Formats: sequence, C-alpha cells, structure tokens
Amino acid sequence: MSAELKNEQQEWNKVVFQLGGSFLESKEWADFQNSLGKQTRRFVFKDKNSTLATQIIKHPLKFNYFYFYSPYGPLGDFKKELWTEFLKEIKKIAREEKIVFWRIEPEKQKNEDLEEFLKSSGFKKTKSVQPKITRIIDLTKKEEELLKETEHDTRYSIRLASRSGVEIKIAETKEEKGELIPVFNELLKKTSLEQGFKTYSDDYYKKVSEIDGDLKIKIFSAVFNGEIIAVSFFAFFGDKGHYLYSASSKKSEYRRLNAPTFILWSSFLDAKKNGIKTMDLWDTRPGKGYSEFKKSFGGKEIEYIGAWDLVFNKPLYFLYKIAKLFLK
Repeated sequence: MSAELKNEQQEWNKVVFQLGGSFLESKEWADFQNSLGKQTRRFVFKDKNSTLATQIIKHPLKFNYFYFYSPYGPLGDFKKELWTEFLKEIKKIAREEKIVFWRIEPEKQKNEDLEEFLKSSGFKKTKSVQPKITRIIDLTKKEEELLKETEHDTRYSIRLASRSGVEIKIAETKEEKGELIPVFNELLKKTSLEQGFKTYSDDYYKKVSEIDGDLKIKIFSAVFNGEIIAVSFFAFFGDKGHYLYSASSKKSEYRRLNAPTFILWSSFLDAKKNGIKTMDLWDTRPGKGYSEFKKSFGGKEIEYIGAWDLVFNKPLYFLYKIAKLFLK
C-alpha cells in the first residue's frame, strides 16, 4: 500500500484516468484551487487488485481551523482493507492540522450498500456540493440519432437559430477566452438577477478560463448581427465533457433564437469530432428551469450518492452547521 503523493503530480492524472475520475480530481483543477489560495494534496492506496485514491482540497474555517473536501472523490474500490488504511492516514493528518471534518462526494451512483458502508465508517450524509442528479449524453451515437432523441421544440430551436444566421464561435486560446470573460460576466449578472441564483466572482471565471493541460476549457459563444448573445463554458477531461456555466442576453428580440440551445447542440458536434464520448449536462435537479432545458436533449439521468461528512471535532462541526444555517 502507498499513501500520500507529494512529488508525483505528473503521474496523478494517469491515476484519475485509470479510475474513470472527474475533472474535479485532476491536477489542473488542483492548480486552479491553489490559485484561489487553497491547499491540495493527493492520496493513493493500492493492493494487488484494487486502487483507492482521492485529491483533497483544504478549506479554511474560522480561528485557524480547516475542513477537507474531496469533490467527486474518492475514486476506485471501497474495499474494507484499503478503506481502513485510508481513514487511518486521513485521521492522523486531521489531528495534526486542526481539521474539523472531511467531506467526500464519490462520483458513484446511488447505492444502498455503499451508503451503509459509509455509515458504518462514521460518515453522515450532508447537503451535496456538486450535482447529485445530472444527465449524461452518449456522444458515441450518430448525429442523426442524437438529434432524434431531443424534444421537438429543441430540434425546432436548433434549426431556427441556424436559419436565422446565429453563428457559433469556439474560443480555445487564452487570448480568445480572455476577450469573452467581460461579456460573459455582464450577461451572467443579468441572468442571475432574473433567475435568482448565486454566481462566483468575475476573477473566478477568468481563472477557470485559463486552466490548461489534460483538462481543457473551451468557451462557446453565439453571435447574431455582430452581437454576442450567449456564452457557455465547457470542460473536457479525457473522453468526458462537462457543461459548466452559461449566460445569455435577456433582450426580447434575442429570446426567440434560443441561443443556449444552439450552443449546447454545437458543443455535442465539436466534442464528437474531438473524440469525446460523453457530455455531462451538470446538474438537473427537479424544480429548476434549467433542468427542463437540459432534459430536452435526451440522454440518461444519473443520481449519485451525494456528500458525506466524517467529523473529527464534534463541537466545532456543530457550530459550523449552525453558522451555515444563518448564512443561507
């Protein structure tokens, strides 16, 4: 068995690829988190037949305390022997570094046996951070089949945007993406005000756009009569694509064009051309308007087991939960 990887960053993505992990477990995402002032570390435990691994982000709390978070991790096999060694190492570090709790969010489908296993290990179910319910599009299908699986109104919107002269542009270089960030931020502010959701800072999206390596970020924009009317971020890691952030103009004359629909469809075609096998539409919780939008593209709905906390300091964890209630 092995433990923490301290000087093998270049090898880490190979581990993530082998275990079918998310871009949130990639080296590039860790570098992005580091740019935000957080610390990251990696752990790999192996025996002859199995591997258990995760990337951990260290988040600050008040009074120089912290919590650990594994987005869409750990990866691999939750075998009892490996898991026991894994927890032993994490608990040791938690004592040394004033860690209040460790939050995990395995990218594993809802599974009663796994949930019982986590409970028996001392974990408590908590509110999900990453999408717990999402929709996956199989891009190995032919274009005609993908289009047929969309709803009638979606197909109509794709054709209308194309006939009306909406042009899709794809920004891949740092310079191209940098030019779109101010436009995206302005559109996003108006979208969030109308739909009532929270956004990150302008600088956050700029830093996301600059991620490069095995994890690629592309920004798609829809242009009509020389004006950018919609912008969307996509992440590509291995053979997986993810639809991350999107914003569009709220001008009445542009609404009928349904530019976000045309962008998402165009992303499928570009991804297929580049060997991407699946597109994760990233969050399709019931009761949200965007879930109906994403559902209209077909695909398969997936529900994961969600987030779980292993508590190391019960009094401080209790205060943390109370504070979260008041900060809603």
